[in-house]
Amino acid sequence: MIDYSWIVYLSTFLFALGIINILVKKDGINFIIGIEMIINAALINFVSGSAYLLNENGAVYALFTLVVAALETTLIVALLLLYSSRTGGALFSSLRNLRG
Repeated sequence: MIDYSWIVYLSTFLFALGIINILVKKDGINFIIGIEMIINAALINFVSGSAYLLNENGAVYALFTLVVAALETTLIVALLLLYSSRTGGALFSSLRNLRG
């Protein structure tokens, strides 16, 4: 069995990559990828913590969170595709034009 600290290191690394992706990239799709990396890092901690404690509550919570995150991502991608088809791009700097 893999040591619990290695799993925490993996999720920390994945969380840091997600934060860097959000801060560096200005494209809408890359922003969503960064958010998903952060959510997956948290889910790795939930599942590994539940396995370490011999309890299934973390795995059930992770499954529920994964379903909600998939629905959220589907909605955001649909909105970004609609916006990019009307304007020609999905950069967040161009979203300032939406102000009334």
